[in-house]
Amino acid sequence: MKGNNEKKVIGHLARQDLNSVRLKKFCGILTIILSTALIIVVTLYFVQTQRFSIQDAEGRYQATFMDVNSKVVNKMKAMKNVEMGETRTLGTLNQGTYKITIRTMTESLLKLGRYPELKGKLPEMEKEVVVTDSYLEEVQSKAKIGDSIEIDLGDGKESYVIAGILPMQSTADTHSIYVSDKLIERKMPGALYSIYFKINDTQGWNEAGIKSEIDKIAQQLDVPKDSIVYSSYYFSLISQKSIQYISVILGVSLVIAIISSIVIYSIFFVSVLERIGKYGQMRTLGMTKKQIRKIIKIEGNVLTLKGCFWGCVFGGIIAYFIQPKGWYLVNTILISGMASAFVYFVVMLSLYKPAKIASAASPIEALRYFADTEVNINRKHSYKKITLWRLALLSVQSNKKKTFLTILSLGICGIVLMASSSYLNSIDPYNMAKKSMPNGEIKIELGTYGPQSYTSKQYFDLQKNNILNQELLKKLEDMQAVESIKQYKGTVCDITLPNGDTDIFVVDGIQSGDITNLKKFLVDGEIDFKKMQQKNGIVVSEASEWETLWDWEVKIGDTINILDSEGVPVKYEVVGIVENGADYGGYNMVYMPLSNMEELRKDVLNLTYQLSIKTTSDTNVSKTEDMIRKMFQNEMPIQFTTIDDVAASYKQRIDAYRKPVYGLVIFVGIFGIVNLLNMLFSNMATRKREYGMLQCVGLTDKQLSSIVVKEGILYSVGSISISLIFGTIFGIILCNVFSSFSVFGKVIYHFPFKEMTVYFSILIIVQMIFAYIIINFYKRESLIDRIK
Repeated sequence: MKGNNEKKVIGHLARQDLNSVRLKKFCGILTIILSTALIIVVTLYFVQTQRFSIQDAEGRYQATFMDVNSKVVNKMKAMKNVEMGETRTLGTLNQGTYKITIRTMTESLLKLGRYPELKGKLPEMEKEVVVTDSYLEEVQSKAKIGDSIEIDLGDGKESYVIAGILPMQSTADTHSIYVSDKLIERKMPGALYSIYFKINDTQGWNEAGIKSEIDKIAQQLDVPKDSIVYSSYYFSLISQKSIQYISVILGVSLVIAIISSIVIYSIFFVSVLERIGKYGQMRTLGMTKKQIRKIIKIEGNVLTLKGCFWGCVFGGIIAYFIQPKGWYLVNTILISGMASAFVYFVVMLSLYKPAKIASAASPIEALRYFADTEVNINRKHSYKKITLWRLALLSVQSNKKKTFLTILSLGICGIVLMASSSYLNSIDPYNMAKKSMPNGEIKIELGTYGPQSYTSKQYFDLQKNNILNQELLKKLEDMQAVESIKQYKGTVCDITLPNGDTDIFVVDGIQSGDITNLKKFLVDGEIDFKKMQQKNGIVVSEASEWETLWDWEVKIGDTINILDSEGVPVKYEVVGIVENGADYGGYNMVYMPLSNMEELRKDVLNLTYQLSIKTTSDTNVSKTEDMIRKMFQNEMPIQFTTIDDVAASYKQRIDAYRKPVYGLVIFVGIFGIVNLLNMLFSNMATRKREYGMLQCVGLTDKQLSSIVVKEGILYSVGSISISLIFGTIFGIILCNVFSSFSVFGKVIYHFPFKEMTVYFSILIIVQMIFAYIIINFYKRESLIDRIK
């Protein structure tokens, strides 16, 4: 065969070969579809999420100028390169089991803050308000726009007309009530403004460039540095997470490559063994080794072309529905092309060994190989009693390599499921909550949403009249339900990091008694309390946020500047680094001696920012919280958190991890099932003459069905054994490794009984279904046809 004629003949033989073995064609295409689709979905999900984040950032406010007067507002409105919206706050009032924050709102702020579409209008008159859906649910009101509602805005309950309703839910237990400027001016004449704004035409700018421009505007308007609050949410949206995304994509692609190559290799390996006699005949007729390899390669090309096409279609559709707002046709086409090229490479690599076996077959070797795989009679063991289990075992042992590949592909699914679910099940949300609240079950923080929601200047003013005082402490200690109270000292500081970035942080003020506990978590450096006092030393956590959010790789000897109450920078040196989430119970980012902090905040007599309340063992935490809340009827602002709230938050985070992990397990499981289907059908095809002969001497259809079922059970037992052995090992390793990283605190291994019971049950059910299908296919041929 020469030239084009050779190509046509080889192509015809390859297509004929595929059409004659439809199971190989079906299983091969399905495997390639799954591989391509999964890679596309994972990659497009991250790409579309990043694109959506950037799109979502456009139009959002980038920073806030806090507590500025009307002159600054008017000057800023005159700036053409700025889009802004202002608000004034009357304060936060306690309403018993919930709180309300009273503030104004503008149309431009609704847009910049990406609020949901307002139903109705903003308030213009003193007796008009805008309320949220969550507030109406809180007060159990069915009031509509235009209806009157009674609200206490500080002067007792009065009737107000609902001008509009914002369809949004509140965070924590605080609801916003939006009022008119007229009401604010009457109740608090000259109230200061907070300006939320964005600089126009900053698409493509990096974080440093935008912040630099914001600082220039602040200088023009004489806005002090401590009144600037950068929107961390905005800058997190525009930050590129390409390294993390690429790592995950490569990791998932590698797993898919390993699993799909096993399945594709197994499919073609089984097919080659079945047809090795045919390849020997081709060699007899003059076909070269190279031409036989070409046939195998063309078969792989045909399967890859069809599989990748449908994989791209299904992958693109699934990715669109997962994240439709970030979908972009060009990205989909490019990623589909790259995924197809990657899958093609994996398929060609998987075909190398089967093609080599096929091309090396000679007529004599082919007949011998066929006899070994088909009959495989070992005279040494021929005396053993023939039972249904024995026949099933012989079928499984007929080609140990095929059996190993099938069990391995199913076992990988079980290993991934068992290792991941054992780790996730071993995480105890309540223990994690106890780690973040080691000294009590109820936490009271100074600040409506806690200290992290304030600027340093605002918190400085708040702590000057600190309501977490000795009088309150005495009242709490006198309660029967309270066993002990831990006071946390600290404040909000403007800190300039070594890279020049300035941001707001909650700094914990530690005393000599805290040093012993912190030393348990020391990673680098030393914690000498006296030296820290004398040389302005600080201890920081090794939290990953330092590098991911602020681009600071923390090292011993690094220096930072902290502004004191006069706005003068004071230099501090990093002398120690502790584990992220050390059992201290504060904000666990920056620690400094309390005496040094008192120097920074000379006008503040009480630096307490948090009380951690430990209740007696027989006390209901929720009831105790309600009792304590009543003590704050007229004392604001305060933020309550219970250990149950924290545990629920951790549980929600853990559950969010389960979905993608179990999604990957399902895909891996489908690969294994496809391989199992191919194996059972090929075993039946290659052994149908043997089973036909057995039926000629008395084997019934029922016994034949039992052999097929038992063969499936043996595969299941092998897969289950691999899953249990290696899944347990990897599960324990995961728990130990992540415990050492303090990702979710200390994790104690728990066997995932529920998940593995479901997995084993599904495996057995699938085997039964396949056995039923195979028997029905087998019965379609007459006994005479089977023994030909």
